[in-house]
Amino acid sequence: TDAANYFSNYKSTAEGSYEALLDNVTDTYFHSAYNDEPGDGSGVHYIQATLAEGVDEFYFYMLPRSGNGNNRPKDITVSGSNDGTEFTKICDVTTTLDGSMNPYVSAKLGTAGTTYKYIRLTVNSTNSGTKFFTLSELYFLPANADVTKLVDAYKNFASSSITSTEMSTAAEALINAETVVALANIKKEIN
Repeated sequence: TDAANYFSNYKSTAEGSYEALLDNVTDTYFHSAYNDEPGDGSGVHYIQATLAEGVDEFYFYMLPRSGNGNNRPKDITVSGSNDGTEFTKICDVTTTLDGSMNPYVSAKLGTAGTTYKYIRLTVNSTNSGTKFFTLSELYFLPANADVTKLVDAYKNFASSSITSTEMSTAAEALINAETVVALANIKKEIN
C-alpha cells in the first residue's frame, strides 16, 4: 500500500497527510483544505486512489479522525476512471459517519464487467456542514469472495445488538490467524 496512490484536489497544506490514510493509527489523519488554501478552483473537495489493478466491483472503508467529531464525509459521489482524467459517476453514497469513532464500510459498488483503475470520492457534505473533510483511514477493497466474506461478517457483527462481553468474545473469534492473513492479503491488493 502506497500513499503516493492517493490524490486530493484540495489537500490541506497546514495539516494531515496521505500516509495517515494507510497507517492504521487513528491519531493521524488526512485533512482537505480549509481557510482559503489553494485547490483546483472547483470548490468541491475529493480524494481519489490509483489502484494497482482495475476493479469492477469494490468496497471502501473509512475510519474517522479521532479527537474531532466534525468534518466527516456524509454525502459522497463515487466515480471511476481508467485514465485519471475523465470520471464516470458510479453512485451516490450516504455514510453513517457521525461524531463517534465508528468506521464506515460501503455496500458493494460498481458494475460487473466495467473496470476502473481510479476511484474518486467527491464529498458533497459533511456531518458538520463544511466543504472540507477529514479521515483517519481510507481503503479500497476489491469485491472478491474473501473480501466479501469479511465485509459481510463485519456488517453482521457491527449491526447486532450484543453486550460488550459478547462483543469482546466475538471480536476474538473474528481476529484469528486466518482472518489476519486474509486482511494482510487484502491490503496488498488495495493499491
